Amino acid sequence: MAKKPPPGGLTVVPESATIKVGVTQFVFCSEPRASWSSSNSAIASVDGLVRGAVLGVAAGVATITAQYRNKRGHMTITVEAVEVPPVDPGIYGPQTDVTQPPGSVQILPGVSTIQDVIAAHPAGTTYWLTAGTYQLTAPVRPKTGDVLVGEYGAILEGAAVQQDYDLGGIAVVSGWNSAVSGVTVRNLVIRGRDQIMGVGAFGPAAGGWTVDQCEITGCRWGVAFGNTPNGTQATRVYVPGPTITANRITDCLWSGATSSDGSGAYGIQTADGTVMVGNEIARCGGQAKLVACIHSRVASNWLHHNPNGIWFDGDNRQNLIEDNLLEDHAGVGIFYEISAEATIRRNTVRRSGEAGIFLSTSRDLDVYENTLEGNWRDVDLFVNCDVAGLPEDGAYPGSIAYDLSGIHVHDNVFHVGTRDETIAAGLSALGTCDPAFTAPYFGGAKDLVFAGNQYTVPTLSGSYWYWGTFKSWAAWQAIPQDAGGSVGL
Repeated sequence: MAKKPPPGGLTVVPESATIKVGVTQFVFCSEPRASWSSSNSAIASVDGLVRGAVLGVAAGVATITAQYRNKRGHMTITVEAVEVPPVDPGIYGPQTDVTQPPGSVQILPGVSTIQDVIAAHPAGTTYWLTAGTYQLTAPVRPKTGDVLVGEYGAILEGAAVQQDYDLGGIAVVSGWNSAVSGVTVRNLVIRGRDQIMGVGAFGPAAGGWTVDQCEITGCRWGVAFGNTPNGTQATRVYVPGPTITANRITDCLWSGATSSDGSGAYGIQTADGTVMVGNEIARCGGQAKLVACIHSRVASNWLHHNPNGIWFDGDNRQNLIEDNLLEDHAGVGIFYEISAEATIRRNTVRRSGEAGIFLSTSRDLDVYENTLEGNWRDVDLFVNCDVAGLPEDGAYPGSIAYDLSGIHVHDNVFHVGTRDETIAAGLSALGTCDPAFTAPYFGGAKDLVFAGNQYTVPTLSGSYWYWGTFKSWAAWQAIPQDAGGSVGL
């Protein structure tokens, strides 16, 4: 049963929320004509263009007020800081200026020297791997809190790594199905083969790993972390997410890949607070994705020549995707699917074979200040009627499970390409959807808004917008969409 407004007041849902800096929280009012304000816009602002979208600006607490005539309603927003280690832009992989940490244990190249030394020392030890090639035949298994730092030129050669159990969990550096947490792997070249992972840790107590300034190549998965996404949103065990910074992850492919069992640069699931910042990711497999992750920050990465770039697939909430450069993907640059509550901002997406930004059956997304160039579809909203409306577990705020709703695409720059049937912006549905089902989406009931976007098009007479059918600029604005937008050559 819906909550009744207080006497003389308005109901605002949720009553309180906690978000990270840079993340947008959508809030809803019992009076849809209400205006919004913040008690402290330096902590949390309410975008004047996007009704009910509260952006975390700085750490602190603010009150968000909805007002219609003499009635008011309030909610409390707590904004938490995002702690991200400094990353130099454009610096990927091992660096020559990394020196031996004081008090570290030195390891020399050999077949089993790394594991022999780890076995002889307590958890939380820092190791210095001197330059040279370590020919491994079994995974390196650190202990909780261990730090593995490589001198420039230290190579973990994992092509011959084997184990006789848990064959799906083989990694060159492994915490798979363990309780090993808080490990750091830094400044190493890690080479595998197409059936194993580069660095992987999995299990309900195997969180908080860091992979920094490494070159990972030739594996099935470059990095893989998380926990099985069992249970409901409320009961899942989220492990502390990994910190993946300043790495070069390339050519991670599996020859036996299928559409459902593949390979990729990264695989992360059921993790809270993943940081993936400042990496180069190139020429890897098409199943790289984050699943059932919350509070992730994917920022300042350069992704190119993969099947897809950044992919959140299923039950993800409150994630931030910002300042990435995505180029020449055969499929989608940024893919947000069957998920909720994300901010996608200041990314540049070029020459995607399918879509630059593809938003599929997801809700409460704020998409702004992105630049899209020469993609077949630039920003594509899509509703899958086979999924939309499923209750999942009803744990999303307001019990709005899977849906395409509350999506605001504003203040972006589009440089529209010249391929046949190119679309700058639009909404489409699965071909088998009943028109009665899709009517609320095309009819304006789902709060799907484009506004204030700037379009450069090949010809002013072209129909580069799609809302069930191709639309000219005049027909697009008549929907109405893109109030305050502009189009030019």
